[in-house]
Amino acid sequence: MLKTVSGPFEKTPGWLDWYDGPSKPRFKVPDGAVDAHCHVFGPGAEYPYAPERKYTPCDASRQQLYALRDHLGFSRNVVVQATCHGADNRAMLGALTHSGGKARGVATVKRSVSDAELKAMHEAGVRGVLMEERSVRGLKVERGGAVEHMQADIVVDASGRNTMFPDWMRAHGIKVGEEESPAGILYFTRHYRLKDGAEEPVRDGTPGAGDLGYIKFGVFPADNRHFSITLAVPEIETELREDTATVAARVNQVIQRIETLLEK
Repeated sequence: MLKTVSGPFEKTPGWLDWYDGPSKPRFKVPDGAVDAHCHVFGPGAEYPYAPERKYTPCDASRQQLYALRDHLGFSRNVVVQATCHGADNRAMLGALTHSGGKARGVATVKRSVSDAELKAMHEAGVRGVLMEERSVRGLKVERGGAVEHMQADIVVDASGRNTMFPDWMRAHGIKVGEEESPAGILYFTRHYRLKDGAEEPVRDGTPGAGDLGYIKFGVFPADNRHFSITLAVPEIETELREDTATVAARVNQVIQRIETLLEK
């Protein structure tokens, strides 16, 4: 018989429900044996599932958990916070407070958890904590004075080496690892904005980038009438790499010529 989920939730397709009516084990566990890792799910109508959850299970209440414990012959439980509840520990704490002293718990907490909250959870029977996973799941963008929330599974920061992203994350207590690897090129970029009254050239299919072998180039349109021009030298051009000042000077000469043309 399929199990249900209560409240305004829909069970994840293919979710494997807990088994109804397990047989009595022939093996008798030792007196005082502990089920050292188990969960309660909801019920969703009483303990809502977290918005950021990766799955929605069928309901599995504390009453059903403790009935299974007694049926299998265990004496106690360690109830671990289920990830579908995020850092809302109410379902797990409810199981502890209604266990008759036969259960202890492991909670999930955020970095902002207070000493008072930890003390209250300890008094309820919590003896361990897990730190909630921290990840970026979207962006908050301001457009024309209105705030728009954009949800995403992956957020790519392509704002370059001067990005403020790592500092923003560290300010929220998130550890940010950094790695470096060769890019294969040395590049120089200038950013521009079309002058008032000027219009972007018609895009007629002419390539905006190319490779001359010894140098690569690209024109990259952006929003708000902005665009950039990038010139790149392959890393294998060792002679040019050894004299980056000369390369930079030559690139600047080309860019200045482009700027002169833009003025017309």
